[in-house]
Amino acid sequence: MAFEYPEGDPVPSSMAMALYSRDSNWRLTQRRVSSSTRVNPESPLSAPRVFEAAPATEEDDTLAAVPDPTPVADGIWSFDLTDIDSRTLVAEFGKGLAVIETAVGSKNGERIVDAIHRRWPGKPIRWAFFSHYHPHYTGGLRALIAEGATVVTTPGNPAFVREVASRHFGLEPDRLARQPVTPKIETFEDRYPLSDPTNQMIAIDYGKRSQHTDEFVLFWFPRQRVLFETEQGWSSDHGALRAGRRAKSLLAWLDEQKLDPDRIVQSVGRCATTRRASRGRSSIHW
Repeated sequence: MAFEYPEGDPVPSSMAMALYSRDSNWRLTQRRVSSSTRVNPESPLSAPRVFEAAPATEEDDTLAAVPDPTPVADGIWSFDLTDIDSRTLVAEFGKGLAVIETAVGSKNGERIVDAIHRRWPGKPIRWAFFSHYHPHYTGGLRALIAEGATVVTTPGNPAFVREVASRHFGLEPDRLARQPVTPKIETFEDRYPLSDPTNQMIAIDYGKRSQHTDEFVLFWFPRQRVLFETEQGWSSDHGALRAGRRAKSLLAWLDEQKLDPDRIVQSVGRCATTRRASRGRSSIHW
């Protein structure tokens, strides 16, 4: 939110608002049409002169907690932010780490980075990936940019990444605001292979078949036969997994591509995990 004050005027002439929320991005500008310098009478809700402060609670702030890594397969780790229903995947490579998806908010991105450094002290975060530009997957991207990671994305997103990096964090500066760096961006069309003797990953632009965005990336780990997707498959229905309309399209695409994952890991939807028993048939578990 930003206010504009004409020179010498104690009252703003306009107010601009920008909201970045999950699946909701909008801007609003309001302009002053009138103002008054009349002072309102003292509110009857003013704090009393003497009062006793509420005792401090012992409860942990979940948004400050650093998540623990959970092994998914050899060289693949999951960092689950259960308080916001989100999963970040980290893939180990010989010269660094690849981080996939960082959920809403710079603070979430920073606690993911802190968890990664605690698990792999001294090993750099070299690559940052996201499936699509919505805030649940890019909200913490600034933390990875501040780490110097190269953001690898599809051709429609570089301007978005630069805009994210340039956002003004004046009231509560995050790490990128305190030490600004120019984002490093690499783009690809169709597929982006990342491999060395220790691991292999292929980022694949699933595109409009996602029924969600024009560019939408899935992440395939051929050695472990693991597919990581964000919201293309399953959701929670009273504690059980329920296949959505996109799951049918996803499974058909896997057959077309001749990909037969042993496991499909999802970022949102109670951090759902699907273990595929055989082509065209699935058994589901948490």
